[in-house]
Amino acid sequence: MALTVDDLLARHEIADVILRYARGVDRLDFDLVRSCYHPGAYDDHGSFKGDVDGFIAMCEKFLPKWSATQHF
Repeated sequence: MALTVDDLLARHEIADVILRYARGVDRLDFDLVRSCYHPGAYDDHGSFKGDVDGFIAMCEKFLPKWSATQHF
């Protein structure tokens, strides 16, 4: 399967969002996490299902309990 330039650019943009999300979660930078979502996005994280503001509010309460997190 030959990839087009548009395919490669799309893959790069998707990878960039994934890396920004992981960095934001691991550094408790919730503005960075929020930047990974489209306005009006719905998040289904298994135990959490809802809007982005609700997901980030949950993360702000939950994640500081851990001494560290690591996404890769």
